Amino acid sequence: MTTFGIEEEYLLIDRDTGLPASPSPEQTRTLHALEVAGGSATAEWFTCQLEYNSPVHTETGTALSKLLGFRRALAATADRIGFAVAALGTAPDHPRSPSEVSPGAHYSTLAELAPRFTVDHHVNGLHVHVGLADLATGVRALNGLRPWLPVLVALGANSPVWQGADTGFASWRTIYYWRWLVNGIPPRFHDLADYESRVATLPEACAISGGRSRGVGCGMLTGRQTCAVCGQ
Repeated sequence: MTTFGIEEEYLLIDRDTGLPASPSPEQTRTLHALEVAGGSATAEWFTCQLEYNSPVHTETGTALSKLLGFRRALAATADRIGFAVAALGTAPDHPRSPSEVSPGAHYSTLAELAPRFTVDHHVNGLHVHVGLADLATGVRALNGLRPWLPVLVALGANSPVWQGADTGFASWRTIYYWRWLVNGIPPRFHDLADYESRVATLPEACAISGGRSRGVGCGMLTGRQTCAVCGQ
């Protein structure tokens, strides 16, 4: 039986300015305490962002119902503390002062390694993680998804505006992410050995940290044999 899970990232918006919000630590704790039907809220890159993590699913109808239930609960909670919530690929505009990076070693390390990349990283996504039997199956899935990437990007495109202006792209999120070395269209892998060999070179090139994740292009295969397809 195929299993899958959903991650969806949201932007907290200041109702007065229409810009990414600056929640207090207490407001952040309130939002992160949300648990709805087995799904939970966690931190994202900035404190003005939030991520939903679903339980493991086997049926799409149940997954959609629980996702919508979380969205409603999040919108109601955010409204009570004075914010709006939007599931957007990018923030249409940015505040003059940089948004606050969420606490945690992972975020602070990235901020130090690529400060100019991360200072305006108001970027969100919807990720569907599909459980796979093993890494070899995952490599075949990546190869199968590769020719469909333009269609997937077109179906999920919802980020045409950046810094208050129309970018001319339906998915500016896609263009923005090209700045990161491990994003873009992956190569076609001959087999698992070819995949492992290519991924092994990424820590050497400082494209990823050794051992933390093994990512190529549209998807990521980890020790849990997961293939992630990202909504743009």
